[in-house]
Parts: sequence; C-alpha cells; structure tokens
Amino acid sequence: LEKENLEWLKNHLDGDAIITLKIWKSTFNARRSILHTGQTIQDYYKSFPCLRTALGAELLLWDFSQLHPGKENILFDRLECIRNHLIKRLKNCRNIKSIPDQAYVHLLDTLLIHNQDGIILYLLPYVIDPPKVTKKRMNNNVESSHDHKISIQEHRDSFLLHSAVQIDASLQSLKENLRKAGLTLQPIPVFVGPLAAIEATYVAVDDVLYKVDSALHAWLRHKVEVRRVE
Repeated sequence: LEKENLEWLKNHLDGDAIITLKIWKSTFNARRSILHTGQTIQDYYKSFPCLRTALGAELLLWDFSQLHPGKENILFDRLECIRNHLIKRLKNCRNIKSIPDQAYVHLLDTLLIHNQDGIILYLLPYVIDPPKVTKKRMNNNVESSHDHKISIQEHRDSFLLHSAVQIDASLQSLKENLRKAGLTLQPIPVFVGPLAAIEATYVAVDDVLYKVDSALHAWLRHKVEVRRVE
C-alpha cells in the first residue's frame, strides 16, 4: 500500500487537500528513505508535484514536526527573546562601514517590531561569524585549495534574498551565481520591497515560492526547510 501511495503522490498535482495530506502522512518513512539515498532536493521536488502547490508548505511543516517533535516554534520563541540583544549588538558594532547599513541601524529604534525584523536579519552577517569557504585553484596544473573569507554581501546572499520587485529575475541571478561557484540554491527567505516596510515575504525552495506572514516567519521557515532536508 505504501508503494501505491508513493505512486499516487508522484502522479497527482491537484488532488483533494485532505486526501493528499492523508497519503503524504502515510508515506513518511518511505519518503524519508528516499532522501537518505542522497537524492537532491531538486529531484525530490520533481518527484512529488504536490510540493509545488499551495499545500506544499503544510506538507513540509508536517514532516518537520515528525522529525523534530515539539520544536516547530522553538526558533520563533528564541528570536523573540534575543531581538533586543541583536539590536544592541548592531548599535555597538564597529564593522558596519556601509553608509546605507549604518542608516538602517539608526532607523531600528523608530520602527515597529515587525518592521525591525527585516532589517535585523539583513544586518545579521555583521554580528555572526561567516561560514568557512574553501576555494580551489590551479597553479602550474596543480590543484590547491585555500580558505576564503567571504564578504558581508556574500554572507548575506547565502541566507537571504532581498528583491525590489522582480523576484523571479533575482532568484535566477542568484542561482546562476551559485552555479558558477559549483553550488546549488538551498531554501532561502525572500523579502520584497523596502526593508523598513517589507511588502511581501516568501521562502524559495527550488523554484517554488511559499508565501509567509512576515520577515521573521520567512527566515524561520527557511531554517525549518534547511533542517528538514539535512
């Protein structure tokens, strides 16, 4: 029956939501095994077209609740607790040389909490250590590698996409830059509009955009997706 249900999911895009969710739940162990075989998230999404619909976000969150019981809101609760701490660290940070970024820091105290979040997340690379990146290069036909200290913008681009209006174009540009670096696009939050008054927030997984309620929800949903596929 589990095999039949997997085939149903692979061949139904617009099935009844209640039925789709029921079958999705019944195939949890089989789908988890598929991910453990090393299948990429891109191929996984192609295998289950229901993930590319509005119901997809609910299906992914259900999976996360099974993998990490009781932790669905833990990231949200933690960030609520440390918001003021992050603002204080940004105000005291001496590494913010960019004039626009300095202006964002000064703007924080004038904004409502939900408008602060987009700016805090945008400036987060200033107060957290960037990941180590190892780059390879050829010298006299001999390949060598070295650690590369990424810039603030490179760090920001690794976990956040801010777009004025053209989401698709921005995503394609990011994917192309990652492709040139030999990387693939991971789940990433997308903010649309001015950071101090964000107009729309999404999480991009593969080529699918899931709309969420706020900048904070977008970032936390991104963390859920990343942890789900690790």
